[in-house]
Amino acid sequence: MYHYCILCRNRSNVLYWESKTLRSNTILFGRISTLPDGTSVWLNADSKLLYDNNFGINNRDVTLCGEGYFEVSKNKNLPFQVVSDDIKVEVLGTKFNVKNYPEDPNIKVALLEGSVMLYDSLESTILKPNQIAQYDKQNKKTTLKTIAAENTSAWINGHLYFDEENMETIALALERAFDVNITIKDETLKKMIFYGDFIIESNNIDEIMNIMAATNKFNYHYKIRKNEIEIFQ
Repeated sequence: MYHYCILCRNRSNVLYWESKTLRSNTILFGRISTLPDGTSVWLNADSKLLYDNNFGINNRDVTLCGEGYFEVSKNKNLPFQVVSDDIKVEVLGTKFNVKNYPEDPNIKVALLEGSVMLYDSLESTILKPNQIAQYDKQNKKTTLKTIAAENTSAWINGHLYFDEENMETIALALERAFDVNITIKDETLKKMIFYGDFIIESNNIDEIMNIMAATNKFNYHYKIRKNEIEIFQ
């Protein structure tokens, strides 16, 4: 049995520490200043990171559910490994972002600095800075794309950054950020693409919905009832 602390966020957006005992170390939403090896980790909403009591001694293995940004301390003798469903990311020291929520169709790994090796169920892929690997959970294939990688971790500074994202993906991000439930009534709306950058503390959910609806190529209507949102043509 292991003793650990978790950082939680309640529905009033209040952060608090909670101490528990379990069979592994589990870290929930918030910034973790350092793991036992000196690595810094940020966790997005509705995310958790697990590691055992041998972490930093004979392994540096963590398991991620959700989204995390890592600044890994260097240790040539112990590679840092992030496991998330079918993929494993292995590094010695670098900065990268991993996103894999259960409802996401893809697992995304974006590299900001250094180099990482990504292993999926079929092959291995080396990432270079400003590349993102997308692993399709259904067809079990990984594709690489060049991006501005710093945008993938904008959420650690309270930003919601959407770069060529469809409405269905955006709705999931808004649900996690604002603790709401979003229903898209029209199938064609789910596939519409949007580009934008919002600051969570400055833009509430109503303002974001208005801004997106006002764009020429993203025209829709919506209704908000408490924490329920319906989007329709």
